[in-house]
Amino acid sequence: MSEDRVKALETALRYVLIEARSKGIDVDALADAVADRLVRDPVASGLAAEAVIAIEVAADGLHYPG
Repeated sequence: MSEDRVKALETALRYVLIEARSKGIDVDALADAVADRLVRDPVASGLAAEAVIAIEVAADGLHYPG
């Protein structure tokens, strides 16, 4: 995957989480629930660890300005 595509997906994930938070959704709980589902999904199992890390990084980034 190109570096531009990775950056675009990271940005999209961050803004999805920002919007979820603005709608009153507990972003940390949402990130945990998605991570749990990824780990259990046999289709995503090969990418689950990397996907969980990406979600955690995006969610953690919401706690800091910028």
